Amino acid sequence: MEHGTGALKDKKDKRDYKYKDAVIALGIVPFDWDKGYDIEENLGIKLTIKDQDGSGSCGGQAWGYYGQSLDPDQDEKSAKFIYAQTFIPPAGSDGRTNCQLVIDKGWGTEKLTSSYENSQPPSEKFMQRKEDITSQAFSQALTDKALSYANVGSDINLIAQAVRENKGCVIGLTGKNNGTWSSAFPLPPSKVDNTCWNHWLYVGKAKVINGKKYLGVCNSWGNIGQKGWQWIPEEYVKYPFVWSCWTLVYNFPKFIFTKTLKMWSWNNDVKELQKRLGCWQDGIFGPITRRAVKLYQSKHHLTVDGIVGKNTNAVLNGGQV
Repeated sequence: MEHGTGALKDKKDKRDYKYKDAVIALGIVPFDWDKGYDIEENLGIKLTIKDQDGSGSCGGQAWGYYGQSLDPDQDEKSAKFIYAQTFIPPAGSDGRTNCQLVIDKGWGTEKLTSSYENSQPPSEKFMQRKEDITSQAFSQALTDKALSYANVGSDINLIAQAVRENKGCVIGLTGKNNGTWSSAFPLPPSKVDNTCWNHWLYVGKAKVINGKKYLGVCNSWGNIGQKGWQWIPEEYVKYPFVWSCWTLVYNFPKFIFTKTLKMWSWNNDVKELQKRLGCWQDGIFGPITRRAVKLYQSKHHLTVDGIVGKNTNAVLNGGQV
């Protein structure tokens, strides 16, 4: 399998939220190309370099990079956790399904679901084995979920804005083995034909180099380019070479509230609730905690009864009623 054959094009869906609409509605400031943006500088870490080898798991790899960028703890996310649930036979995945997966089921960690086969870059068969994902991995993933996604399109300025606002994007790109794809500056194919391949890439950087706009992408082909990063020039970032781009709105609650909590409840859920509300953390739902719950309910336009039930749990978990 050639590198990058795993990015499958999404079917058009008019229900997709357009990032351009958010830019207009929210008055998002245009991207400052003189200032640029670098996710690694923003986070103060280096993203973990991934190697998909001959598998078509670039979607899992790219959304894995994105998950690590969004996580306050910056845990490395498992490409296999995503790809084993989204692959389309014989190999590859589409963008919308990958976005929906991290909204519905979250990101699994590399610690619990390894994307390496006997410590080596994986085969396609290995990456498709969903049975390797444990119940612990599924449970943990629910604490790291995106809230929604938007379609950005192929406009380099909009992509750069989304990268800055949402800590990244994932682009679907068409490339060709033209001798530049191990370098820091890959070039587009002269034309799109049946010798080309499609690839998902995480975008986490944007800047001007020698007077030209570039997007910085973290590839999943191991330590190529500049320590795994490559720069895609503005003439590449247009249809039909870049044909898809997705960005995520995120939230990472570190505890999922599911139980009904009320006066004199006594468990770890109460302690997590007290932590969230800024109360003394003794794990006992007493008068002070009840008062804090009522203030929280009032602030979020919930029924003010001092009982943490279904609706209050939903808001605590980052959702809406």
